[in-house]
Amino acid sequence: MSSNSADASNLGLEFDEDFQELVEMYVDEIPERIAALQEAWDRRDLDGLQRLAHQIKGSAASYGFPEVSQLGLTVESAIKNSAPSEDIDASAHALITAFEKLLTNKSLS
Repeated sequence: MSSNSADASNLGLEFDEDFQELVEMYVDEIPERIAALQEAWDRRDLDGLQRLAHQIKGSAASYGFPEVSQLGLTVESAIKNSAPSEDIDASAHALITAFEKLLTNKSLS
């Protein structure tokens, strides 16, 4: 019932084919998520950034990316707790970097 496609194995994951397709679609949407995060931060739209981070926290966990999920939580918490701008910036940057890493892993397949 499990299969190892090149994309999933390069990401260190093993799923059934249907779920793997969903994961690949999620990874394919990462550039849009990165752009949305960057745009929210550039506009200093903390509400929008918090909402995106919350969505990423849940979706990344659902698709098997716990590091990205944790970073989403970190951004969300930093904003909720009125952390200094530098802390929010560092957290958002770490989240974007983790997403970029997933894209790099995908392109190696």
